Formats: sequence, structure tokens, C-alpha cells
Amino acid sequence: MYWDDLFQHERMLLKRTFLKEMSRIRPAWIEEFERGALKREFVKAIGYVEDGYVVGWKDWLESLKKGKVRENLSAEDYQRWLIEDLDCPG
Repeated sequence: MYWDDLFQHERMLLKRTFLKEMSRIRPAWIEEFERGALKREFVKAIGYVEDGYVVGWKDWLESLKKGKVRENLSAEDYQRWLIEDLDCPG
């Protein structure tokens, strides 16, 4: 458990550093990343539904259809929301 938590923490720090550096050297990339937040959230939700982890997904989908979704997540907010499930290559 400790090693998993440490790995998650280090991965979060690395991603935060990556996003900060990308915002410095390629601001347009960060803008596109932030615009794609809803798409990434939707794909993530599909994965949870397929794996049987989501309860109330029909309500979430109906809210999405009605336009009742949160504002696009910032890169940092998205990173905090998703980091535990990202697959790091290598």
C-alpha cells in the first residue's frame, strides 16, 4: 500500500510539473488540453461504467444531455481528478 501511494504521489507531482512546463513552452497545447476536459471525462466515465464501478450513470448521462455539466476542468483540476487511473508508459 505504501509503495502504491508513493507511486501515485510521485506521478501526480510529475504530471503537475509537466503541465506547468507545457503551459510555459506551448500555451496553445494547454488551451487544447483544457478544451478537451469534457471529452476525457466522458471517456473515463465509459470505462467506469464498463468496469461496473459507476452507480447512477444514467442520471449523469441525462444531466450531460441537458447540458448540466461542470465547467471545463482546469489542467490541474483534471489531473487531480484523474491521476489515480492514468497509465504511465514505460
